[in-house]
Amino acid sequence: MDSPGAWVRRVALNSAKNLHRKRRHEWRWMRRHRHGEVLNEDALPDARLWAAVRALPEKQRSAIALRYVEDLSLTGIAAVLGCSEGTVKTHLFRARQTLATVLDAPREVEQR
Repeated sequence: MDSPGAWVRRVALNSAKNLHRKRRHEWRWMRRHRHGEVLNEDALPDARLWAAVRALPEKQRSAIALRYVEDLSLTGIAAVLGCSEGTVKTHLFRARQTLATVLDAPREVEQR
């Protein structure tokens, strides 16, 4: 194995994607099989935000999750995504712009 670190990062990213798919399937199952109480995704905190994040392109979505959920640095995100820090900055900037537009947030986006 030439680069065990890259392999570990790829496995971690694939695991995160699989977990997301699993949670989505669980959520759908619960909505279908709940008796009486109907679950409403819009009632969850920040549901609108996370729906907008899910609609982002994969690289932007991953960069946002790694930055704001996992609290990784630009260097850490670049290592996980297998790209340069400049590319990570671009993904984050474009994702923030899209989210600001979609959520009607102020145009002032965070610069990290």
